[in-house]
Amino acid sequence: MTVDILFDHLAEGGTVDSFLEDYDHVSREQVVATIKRAGCVMVARGHARKKYLRRRREALHSPRIEDRTRHRQRIASIGR
Repeated sequence: MTVDILFDHLAEGGTVDSFLEDYDHVSREQVVATIKRAGCVMVARGHARKKYLRRRREALHSPRIEDRTRHRQRIASIGR
């Protein structure tokens, strides 16, 4: 059984208890562990995304990029 079945069931308004009734070979502990793990993954992805966006924003406003742009403009003006 895939994790998608559990999350589809919950997304459609089902409960953990109703899921366990339909899939009696799955234990409550397995369901709870799966939900906790998915939550940890989502939080980690959220933190990684925030970190990526912060670094990207910092890079776009970095003085180094501005210095490189000015340097390229100076070189271009010398060649004219």
